[in-house]
Amino acid sequence: MKLARVIHRDGTPWYLSDDTEINPDIGTVVQVERKTYKFSGTVAYVVHFPGCVGVKELEVSAFNRYFEFL
Repeated sequence: MKLARVIHRDGTPWYLSDDTEINPDIGTVVQVERKTYKFSGTVAYVVHFPGCVGVKELEVSAFNRYFEFL
């Protein structure tokens, strides 16, 4: 796992895998896992937010819009 931080946000919360929603502040540090789908080879990032059980899976372009690796 790697660490990243939020660099952009908007007013729309994200729904996490456990049906909770989050709209983290800029600067929030998160843990990130890289996920590669076997059949298509597509890469996505699974984002773990502090204090949350659910995760958010983002394609690379969306991740790069909202986060930067530390």
